Amino acid sequence: MADMDALKVILGSVVANLGIVAAMFFAASMTNSAAVWAGAILSLAVCGIQVPLLVAARDAADRGGRIQPLRAIFSGLLPFGGGGVFAVINGLRHLWNPQTLSDPVSGYIALCGVVGISGYALMRSYNALEGAQAQDPGVSMLFAQNAVATLSAAIAFAALAAHHGTGVAAYDANGSIAVGVLMFGMAVWLTGAAQSAAGQSAAGQSAAGQSGMASQE
Repeated sequence: MADMDALKVILGSVVANLGIVAAMFFAASMTNSAAVWAGAILSLAVCGIQVPLLVAARDAADRGGRIQPLRAIFSGLLPFGGGGVFAVINGLRHLWNPQTLSDPVSGYIALCGVVGISGYALMRSYNALEGAQAQDPGVSMLFAQNAVATLSAAIAFAALAAHHGTGVAAYDANGSIAVGVLMFGMAVWLTGAAQSAAGQSAAGQSAAGQSGMASQE
């Protein structure tokens, strides 16, 4: 897959996730579900990292090299870490003080759309991961983000349905905590990815410096 193709895949994912953010916050405001609120925060964090990743992909396409995702990684650490804290605390608050759902049907409709859109974005990023750019760190990062977004939407849907179907608010609260743990896991993964990207960047600069010295000789 050419660099421009990777740029198109990332751009499509950013557009899809902007729609997901809007749908998730709509569903959260309509349902008053802790798990859906957690999913909405996660989708916002995904957009927060995909926008700088899109900029990095555009730069890579201009220079004809690989995507350098280090800036995108650092921009995602705080949203995922902070979002995880919010989701866990909000889930615990709903455990201690159970809340009633306001309009779960609207939530179901919105979440079905979210799962469909995020699933499509996940498939496109998986195809990119299977293609010629499998070694590009930006593509693997895109796949991980879309996988987390799809999983969080599924968790939110299941938690909402369980709360609505049984009347037990603990399902919804535990769904929020589960999404929070998912965000913590993504933050840890991003930390490892940052270390790997920094090492690759340093190795590339070292190789370029040695090549320049050899050409001068």
